[in-house]
Amino acid sequence: MKFLKSFLFSILITILFHSASYASPNQYYEFENNLDDSMGNINMTMPSNTDNQPQFVDGPNNSVLSLDGNDYLVTANTNISFGQLTVTGFFNRTGSGYSTIFSMAYVGNTHSALPSENLDISITSNGAFRVHARANTNWQPDLLTDSGLIQNDQWYHFAYVYDMYAGSNGTGTLYINGELVTSLSYTYSQPTWNMSHDSRQYIGTYNEGTNGIDNFAGMFEGQIDSIKVYHSALTGTEIATEFASYADYNYTAPVIPEPLTLSLLSISVFVIRNQFKK
Repeated sequence: MKFLKSFLFSILITILFHSASYASPNQYYEFENNLDDSMGNINMTMPSNTDNQPQFVDGPNNSVLSLDGNDYLVTANTNISFGQLTVTGFFNRTGSGYSTIFSMAYVGNTHSALPSENLDISITSNGAFRVHARANTNWQPDLLTDSGLIQNDQWYHFAYVYDMYAGSNGTGTLYINGELVTSLSYTYSQPTWNMSHDSRQYIGTYNEGTNGIDNFAGMFEGQIDSIKVYHSALTGTEIATEFASYADYNYTAPVIPEPLTLSLLSISVFVIRNQFKK
């Protein structure tokens, strides 16, 4: 009985540690036949100037958002500030050309005075995955994978992590299907990703506009699902765990055991080994 109590206590401690060590998203778009933020913070909308209403189709994990290359989603004006940022989600591109999955932009001033929140997470025309960011009056070097990495008609999981506290000017890191593919130290100081004034977040397009005039580019054609925005820098372990937790998408990717499973396995091996020693 004493052994059983100790074992159960160890499991409880492991579960509590696991629950406390993983961040919750600040925004979460599940696209279960709606555009709501499941965290209750910033809902997406489809602008009135688009031709169609949001389309939801069956996907690997219930319904997913379907965009036809002419529509996009946008938040209302936002005013948030953070020094760390993680954006994750799933996508399946069916179109061609430059295609944006998620972006943030401020179009109130000229391009020479854009603030630091300018961000574009996209696929290039040659199938590379790219993160394009602007720090005040300077474009950061791109986070860019090899060409041909992204193929059409295939689901992928992505994660972009920005951490202002890593390196002298912050770092950017990109993961595809739970694996680190590229990272870099940014050239220019980008202190807060300060969303203010006429700043908005977009899904399915990037707003290149200036002087308050919208100019949309990178219209996405395909399906997007489970977009999450964290105001923290997720670790590689957290990203791998998130990827593995959506098993319906992982047709060819290796299944990565969750940390809780690994911890319980380690405890079990430790207990069994001690029993044999007795």
